[in-house]
Amino acid sequence: MTLPRHWIVAMILATTIGPNLLVMSGFMQIQTIIQNAFGSSSYATMWISIVANMAFAVWIPLGPVLSRQLGLRFCFRCATVMFVVTFTASSISDNTVLLGISRALEGALTGTQLMVLVPLLFVEFPAERRNRVLGILLCIMFGSVVLGAIFGTISQAYDHWRWLFGLCACLSLGALLLSGHLPKHMFPVPSMASARGAWNRFDYIGTTLLLCSGHRRYGGLEICYRMDSAVRSYLCPRVYPFVYSRV
Repeated sequence: MTLPRHWIVAMILATTIGPNLLVMSGFMQIQTIIQNAFGSSSYATMWISIVANMAFAVWIPLGPVLSRQLGLRFCFRCATVMFVVTFTASSISDNTVLLGISRALEGALTGTQLMVLVPLLFVEFPAERRNRVLGILLCIMFGSVVLGAIFGTISQAYDHWRWLFGLCACLSLGALLLSGHLPKHMFPVPSMASARGAWNRFDYIGTTLLLCSGHRRYGGLEICYRMDSAVRSYLCPRVYPFVYSRV
C-alpha cells in the first residue's frame, strides 16, 4: 500500500519545519545548561535565541523566490543537507560562537522552506479534503512547540542537551530521504525571457530594507537589554504603541 503523496508532503513539512520550532521552544529550558557547559553568561545564550528567531522571520520571503528560480526539489535538498550539517554542528559545538552561527543558519533555512512547503501542502491535498490542511499545520507547529518544551524539560532534568540537536539532525535526514517525492518545480518552468522578467520584478530594494530592518531591530533589542530595568518598564509600554501605529 502506497502512502498518498499529500501525506508524504505533510511528513516532509513536519520533519523540516518541526525541528527548528522544537529547538526554539526547548532552548529556553536548556539555556542554563548551555551556560554552565560553555562557561558563558546569560547574555550570550539569550542572543543566540534572538538571532535564530530573527533569521527565521527575515528569510521567509526569500523561499518562494529561490524555489521558483532554482527549482523546489533542488532548493529543498540543499536546505535539508545544511540542516543536517548545522544541527550536527550545534550538537558538537563547544562555544557560543559556533552554536550561534549554527542556530542562525537553522532559523534562516527554516524561513526559506516555510512558505514553500505550506502552499505545496495545500496544492497536493485533494480539493474535497483541503479543509483539513489548517488542522495539520496547527498540529505540526503547536505539536513541535509542545514537544520542544517537554524535551527541554527532560534535558534540564538530566543535565544533557546535545541529544536534542542530534534528534533534529536525524529528523532532517529523514526529510532528505523523502525529498524524492517533491516535484522539481512548484510552478511551470519559466522560459528564459520570463525568468529574467521575474528577476527584474523582484524587489531588491525591499529585500535590502528587510535585512536592514532585521539588523536594526537586533541593535534596538541590544540597547533595551542594556538599559536599567526601571527605564525599560517605563519606555516599552510607550514605544511599542507608537511603533505599531506606524506599521
